[in-house]
Amino acid sequence: MQSARLDACSLLIYRHDDGFVQLIWHLVMMDTMARKMSALLAHPALAPVRHRWDLLPPFFQHLVKSLVIGMIAAIVLHQARPYVPGLVGAETTATDWAIKFWQDRSDSSQVAEERFVFLDIDEHTYRAWGEPLFVPRDKLQRLIQFAAEAPAKLVIVDIELTKHVPLQPQPLSSPSFQAQGSSPIADPDQALADYLRRYSERSHDDGTKAGSSAPPRPHIIFARTIGPFSPPEQAESVPGSAETAEPFREERPSEFLETVITASSILHWASPLSDRDDDGRLRNWRLLEPTCIGRTPHAIPSVALLSWAILRTPFMNHAAFSPGLFKEELVRRFVPPFSSCLPSRPASAPAISSSGSSWVLFDAVIAKQLTLSTRPSDLEQRIFYKFHPSTGLADLFSRIPALLVTEWEPRQPLSHDLVAGKTIIIGSSYEAGKDFHSTPIGEMPGAVVLANQINALMEFGQFQEVSREIRWAGLLLLIVIFSLSFSLFTKTWGARISTLVVNAILLPVSLWIFQYGWWLDLVFPLFVLQAYQKFVDMDVTPPPVIRKHQHANERA
Repeated sequence: MQSARLDACSLLIYRHDDGFVQLIWHLVMMDTMARKMSALLAHPALAPVRHRWDLLPPFFQHLVKSLVIGMIAAIVLHQARPYVPGLVGAETTATDWAIKFWQDRSDSSQVAEERFVFLDIDEHTYRAWGEPLFVPRDKLQRLIQFAAEAPAKLVIVDIELTKHVPLQPQPLSSPSFQAQGSSPIADPDQALADYLRRYSERSHDDGTKAGSSAPPRPHIIFARTIGPFSPPEQAESVPGSAETAEPFREERPSEFLETVITASSILHWASPLSDRDDDGRLRNWRLLEPTCIGRTPHAIPSVALLSWAILRTPFMNHAAFSPGLFKEELVRRFVPPFSSCLPSRPASAPAISSSGSSWVLFDAVIAKQLTLSTRPSDLEQRIFYKFHPSTGLADLFSRIPALLVTEWEPRQPLSHDLVAGKTIIIGSSYEAGKDFHSTPIGEMPGAVVLANQINALMEFGQFQEVSREIRWAGLLLLIVIFSLSFSLFTKTWGARISTLVVNAILLPVSLWIFQYGWWLDLVFPLFVLQAYQKFVDMDVTPPPVIRKHQHANERA
């Protein structure tokens, strides 16, 4: 029998992947440990202990056995947690459900709530502009100018601006165009670059003038185009550590805006990348991106991280915060190895290494830490989605078609009050743009994904799991409740009462703290309960035949 069991285990190990192999290994070790414990208890030296145990009431014996089985099940499942089939997927489903529960719910006591406006290049705007291959730069310039002159709190441009497109725009004969006093531009790309250069210079002049009463000009963040993973050539032939073969993404410089934005203290590049799960949904952000640019190691913050830093101005070592210092420190800490950006590694190539594996900042508004790392936990990356294009939170998120800004009616320009003091995101939602993404609360344009990321970081911060002490204390309390339920009632009623306790206590508590950026796992206790039921039924409850035989002996 034992050889047959080992053959079956060997067959399972041979036919399944590594994760399932680890799970089978933990179960086999648990069975072995149980057999050793039984043999140890049967040792003659422990006869007095067994005698005293037999004198205890059956209820107490059953309760102690249940507690021991519950603890063993919890420890084994905790060790095998990454390999338990369905556990990770169930935890993801639970967080998705919690996000949907809090969607479109506003708490007026939240002082960290931000206001967002989406200047949307929608389908109607796209068709009115003549369905261009690229977003017309003169139109984009008007959108940026409208938001900057309001003034907005922050302007984010989620438009591809890598290629120089020196196209002659079509003359507009509409009254709205004539009313704005515009004329055809020979090179719209160059005109946009000139406008941004003047914008940056005027911002610098305003900051240097003593006693200037002009409001500060808003920072403008541009989404950087970042290519896919590109491993260095001949990396496999280079001996040494695996670090030399590690691939990094490549930043693609803009052909007409690179020098303007790089030299400015108020214009910034940022990464719009997010992580897509196996089911195609965007659940996790990437707060920073170690990259290569021009075969040079670099690191770039995400749009959400840079927006948070500009608006929250976290404390920075021994100097006052500035976006330039923030980006320099980010590069210093998270720049990739020099060899990762070269076609092949020369023998004398210097190595650039980061000074630490993480960088901890503090958000004084929500009183939470923000931990930056190249290897964050899955929970730390989770996006708390709150806005959808059809959201009902009109006071926190609104959408304005871009056509209302660029082609307004004569003598009826759009009021700046609609965007003043808010975070403005310029993006697109027309179908040909292919910028739609599946999320836990539905499909949405990339600009709305960015709005959710910024809002999540500023209102909730990174999701954090409650401390290990609280988790295990709560789990021990649940195991005691499970044991009492199965000891006082039948197995069926014990399972019902235990499930009711989880749903009536753990679920509401987990949902309540979720809205503050904390996660109390309710899936793992349910898995422990399922395993607990199996072991209790198998090891504690005596079969009916044995119970009848015991009753017959007592009567005799």
